[in-house]
Amino acid sequence: TVINLLALEPDFLVIRQGEPLELSLPYETSTVLINGGDGINEHPTQALLDCFTLLEHFQAVDLVKKHILIVGDIAHSRVAHSNIKLMARLGARVTLLAPRCFRPNHNIGQGYEITVFSELLSDVDAVMCLRVQKERFSSETEFDAHEFAEAYGLSRARLNALGPSCVVLHPGPMNIGVEIDADVATDARSLINEQVRNGVAIRAALMEFYDRSRQ
Repeated sequence: TVINLLALEPDFLVIRQGEPLELSLPYETSTVLINGGDGINEHPTQALLDCFTLLEHFQAVDLVKKHILIVGDIAHSRVAHSNIKLMARLGARVTLLAPRCFRPNHNIGQGYEITVFSELLSDVDAVMCLRVQKERFSSETEFDAHEFAEAYGLSRARLNALGPSCVVLHPGPMNIGVEIDADVATDARSLINEQVRNGVAIRAALMEFYDRSRQ
C-alpha cells in the first residue's frame, strides 16, 4: 500500500496505524514519511505540540525546573511515551501516576512513579490526563470506570491540591467523568483548547521544516 502511495510522488506521507511501521522500500524516495501515531508505541507530533503548548504558557525555551505529572493509562498511551521522552529532554521532572497495570515496563525518562495522589512530594506545574484506552486491553484485563475515576480522575479538588499554578493538558479525546471532570476540562487553568489550536501550527511547521531542508 505504501509503495503504491509513493508512486504518486507526494511530498509527505503521514502514516497512522495500529502497530509500529518498519518500511523496507525497494527504492529511494524523496517523500518525507511522518509518524501520525502508531499503536501504543509513539506519537511524536503530539508530543511536539504538547511541549510547545507548555513552553508558550510558561514563556520559556525549555522545561527546566518544571514538574509535570502524567496520570492514567500510560502503558497503552503512545502520547505518554513520546511526551515523557521529550519533556525529559527539555529538562522537566516527570512523575507518573497510575495503577501498576497501567505503568510502562521500563524507564523512558520519568523521574519517579507513584500509585496515589497523596504520594506527591511537591507542587506540580502541569498535569496531563490520559484517556483510558479500553480498546487496547487484552480480553483478561478488567477495568472499572467508576473505581478508576475515584482513584485517578482529575477533580477540581485534586487540581487545587496540585498547586495554585498547575495547568491541565489532555491529548483527547476525553472520557469526561473518568480521567477528568467536565469542570476541570473547561477550567481557566486548562490548556486543552490551546493544544488543539497548536496542533495545526506545529504540524504545518514540521512540513515546512522538511520542505526547506530539501531545497
